[in-house]
Formats: sequence, structure tokens, C-alpha cells
Amino acid sequence: MKHLYKKLGLLSLAIICFTACEKSGDEFTASNQGDSILLEADISTIDLDDTNPSNPAVTLTWSDANYGVQTAINYTVEVSADQSFSAPYVAGNSTDTAFSWTTSQLNASASNAGLDPFEFASLYVRIKSSVGSQNSLPSFSNVIMLMVKPYYNYPYVDLYFVGPASASGWENNNSNAALFRSATEDNIYTYTGYFNADQLKMLEMRGAWAPQYGGTGGSLVYRPTEAADDPSPIADITSSGYYTFTANLSNLTYSVEPFDVGSSPTLNSVGIVGSATPSGGSETALQKYGIGGNVFDPHIWYSMNIHLVPGELQFVANNTDTWGSDTQFSGQTTPNGGTITVIVEDDYEVWFNDLTGDYILIPLNL
Repeated sequence: MKHLYKKLGLLSLAIICFTACEKSGDEFTASNQGDSILLEADISTIDLDDTNPSNPAVTLTWSDANYGVQTAINYTVEVSADQSFSAPYVAGNSTDTAFSWTTSQLNASASNAGLDPFEFASLYVRIKSSVGSQNSLPSFSNVIMLMVKPYYNYPYVDLYFVGPASASGWENNNSNAALFRSATEDNIYTYTGYFNADQLKMLEMRGAWAPQYGGTGGSLVYRPTEAADDPSPIADITSSGYYTFTANLSNLTYSVEPFDVGSSPTLNSVGIVGSATPSGGSETALQKYGIGGNVFDPHIWYSMNIHLVPGELQFVANNTDTWGSDTQFSGQTTPNGGTITVIVEDDYEVWFNDLTGDYILIPLNL
């Protein structure tokens, strides 16, 4: 972590006096006694370094709130991207008058507050005090500002098929097909394409048998580690053909529905273009999905490794038709749609489904 400069923030804001009661055996009256909660930080400008995520980043200290009675006081650390705290994010809690962030913790707090990666921005911090189990009598400290430059955390879980219903068979690191994650519901995944009449599971990471998902009867079973029991494979695909497979990790359910491929055209080529691509203006080609030179599904297009830089991209079909969207990392494109923003440089897997317009960009090193 680079400490550009240190500056004590020592601002004060008078707390509004109030009186209230909370029942806990005996009735008592607590009120603020006129002392402000004074908040300060040991550094005010922080360039976060993702190579040392456990290093200390910043420590907050504040004075005791004074409620005029002997009672435990709860403190909550809130952060916001604006000084009015229109959407505060709770970064942590304390019963003491100090709180420390590690580099990774401050990065997560800044990201959850809405700060963009790789640029300095203001992160506003305040302390909320309260008493009792119901967090009664809330009051707030002064607000201090930290200048923070977050790095990027890829917050998503990706899923990959394994099993003989898919092209990879029971090999867990064999160009296993990626499911397409919803742009609006992070825990919902779909895949519309060709399946063999056979069994299926999902992996969170190629090359490892856990975490994984199996299941029966529409219910998913999660295996967090290899020490846990191996779940039954999903065996709902009883005849080869096209299906839409949907997994919901929020409620551990799945569905398999036949898909009518009908007269959907088989495209000759699909690629990506735009300022985020290696070639800039010219097309970077994707290939039809298959293993060992055999095409398993002509409607799924992919590349296992394309270097992308901050910028924009679109998919191009048959060298002429553009497909785009306005969501990062995953979503559903439409013909002549918007441009997909790439916010961080990395090597990516790129997957595109020409039946549904679904796409997913999976960074390989974040």
C-alpha cells in the first residue's frame, strides 16, 4: 500500500440532543449530554495495492458517545460516495472506539460504496452510535473524507458444466462450457444449447471437483469442499437435443426445458470488435464450441483467452451484423445494441450464444 501523505481528519458536528426510553428490567432515561463524537483517521489518502491485501490500510478512532447512563454503546462504521450519505454502506461494527481496515477490507468497502476502480475518489466516513439491543437513540459523528484509489475485485461466481451430457465428459479441466450469468440477478445462470442424453454437474472452478453442484428433481445440492459428500448428478436430460438449463443458486433450484431450435440460422462466423479488443478496429474471431476439433454446438461461440483492455466491444456475426449490450461481464445482446464496456485489463474467456444473444466475459487473473 502506498501512503501518499498523512493528514489527521478532526472535524466535529454537534449531535442533536434527544430523550428516549428503553425497557431492560428497569426503565431508564438516556440522553445525549452535549458531547460530540469526534472521528479521526491516521491517514487521508490511500492508494490500495492488491498485492498486499492483508496489510493495514487505515485506522479510525473516535471519542465516546455520552448518553448519561451506564450502558453499552454500539458503534457502526458507515461509508458513502457522497457527503449526504444518500446510500450508506455499513463497513463494520464495534463496541470500542476504534476500527481498522486491511487493504482488502477497505477496497471492498470503497467498491460497495460505489467508487470506481483505478482512480482516486472521495470516500466519506462517519460513525453511528446507538444503545441497547434495538439500536435505540442513534446519533452520528462528524464526517471525514478519505481519498481512496481502489483496485478491482471480481465479485462473481462462474459455473462450468461437467459430465457426459456436455462436451467435456467427466473431465473437470477440458474446455468445460461456461454458463451465462444474468446481468440483473447474480445468482441466476442459464445455458441454451445442445446436450447429450446423459448426466451433468456444475463446477465453480475448472480443474477442481469442489465447489460443485449436483441435484435431482429440480433441487440443487451444493458440495463446498472435496471432504463433503459427492452429490448425485443431474439426470433430467433423457434424449439428446437442445434445452435451456437454468440454475438459481439463491434457492438451490434448477430446471431443464426443451428448446425449439427451429429454423435458427447457423452462422458462418462470430467475432468481437471495438477499442477493448487486441486488434482495435478489426475483428477478433471466436470459434464454434467443441473439443478436439469436433464441433459440439454450432450456436455457442468462444475463445479461452483474449486479452482485453479498458474500452468497448461488440459481437459481429457473419462479418456484418453487430450485437451489443450495456452491461459489463455478462448479459444479453440485441442486434444493433449498445457497446459492452470493459473496465479492467486482463486475459478473458469470451462466450457468446447466437440463439439467445447471451454473453459472458470471464477474467482469468482477477
